[in-house]
Amino acid sequence: MINFILLILTLPFISSISDGDSLNPNPAPEAQVLREENDILRLPKGINSCTYVSSKLMAGQNQEVGEVTVIVDRVGYFKVTYSITEPGYCLQETHLSVVRQYADFPVTQAGNPSIGNFEYSGNHDCSVSVSYTIPMEKGYLIAAHAVVKGQSKSSETAWAKGCDFTGDSWAMYFQAANLIPG
Repeated sequence: MINFILLILTLPFISSISDGDSLNPNPAPEAQVLREENDILRLPKGINSCTYVSSKLMAGQNQEVGEVTVIVDRVGYFKVTYSITEPGYCLQETHLSVVRQYADFPVTQAGNPSIGNFEYSGNHDCSVSVSYTIPMEKGYLIAAHAVVKGQSKSSETAWAKGCDFTGDSWAMYFQAANLIPG
């Protein structure tokens, strides 16, 4: 009889767990688990529409050729990795800027990014993956540009998908969701 009473008293608790609800029915959005939405891993809506852990690498504005991923590498450092996922494409150049606030990105007077002034860059012999290790104090706003060689053997510019820069180009930047302080 005591077992039956205990079972009856715990049913609401067991039911809420089996339905996938947590003990806190309305957790703060920043406490929620990251989930995939529109093929991009990002925080739930309402946090920031340009907040990702992994962003699509877009060539020529509309061709997805890979991704740019941010992972915590070791204490005080994180790694930004450009990865080509589309067969027939490869990386010829990469340019990366990591800053604490938007105003710190190197840009022209017109508001377009000045990739020649990005803090990290390299020329590559048709690589499919390139990584940069960055100190955490640099920030969590990331502009990741690349030059990719396409299937037609021509080169195209590519950007990690995110929010638009204020200039008239299609350049983009994003926030690394797993690096945001607080």
